[in-house]
Amino acid sequence: MAYGEELGSGQVVKVPATDAGYCHLKFPPMREDSLSWARPVLDDNSTAIIDFYGPCDHDPLGNDEIKAQRRLKFGGIYGDSE
Repeated sequence: MAYGEELGSGQVVKVPATDAGYCHLKFPPMREDSLSWARPVLDDNSTAIIDFYGPCDHDPLGNDEIKAQRRLKFGGIYGDSE
């Protein structure tokens, strides 16, 4: 995958950055209705894209990303704010 390519449904694009251990990831957000689930799912129909720069082992469906998206959606009222 190269920069400028359109994301397909539920697709995650990972491009290694120049810094060792860091990557540039692009992925759709989680479905808002699934944020309260134990295992949220990516929103295949979303036109929004999360543009993430960080560790290459970042999981778009991992606990850190779930907490970040819950904070954005619920403003810290979900009980997992820091």
